[in-house]
Amino acid sequence: MITEQITTRELIENYLKAFERGELERCMECFAADATLEWLMGEYRGKQSIEEWHKDRFDAGLKILRVDGMTIAGDVATVRLTVTSKRLAAWRMPSLGGIVTVQFKDGKIRGTQFAAKSINPQQNWS
Repeated sequence: MITEQITTRELIENYLKAFERGELERCMECFAADATLEWLMGEYRGKQSIEEWHKDRFDAGLKILRVDGMTIAGDVATVRLTVTSKRLAAWRMPSLGGIVTVQFKDGKIRGTQFAAKSINPQQNWS
């Protein structure tokens, strides 16, 4: 049996597509069992906790408005993106730009950290 090795870029793109579609199981397939996810001020450790984070974000209507760029260096990827959600709208923030740093190991996401770029909805990325 031949197993294809997925590239880091393909893994990120697959995850982003699954996230946009709200496909929880496909999102979780991308994470290592002992992965961590840092989102703003929260930290989620292990697949169970990360799965709960995804459920909460899907319930909040978190959507990726756009991906503004991606760089990959070895086993670390940096993705610039802009998101929106019902919760952000309730805080009178139509969108939030951020930088996601993703660490990989053995073809799985090992660690993810989201840092807000700006809370200014008029933020210009250029």
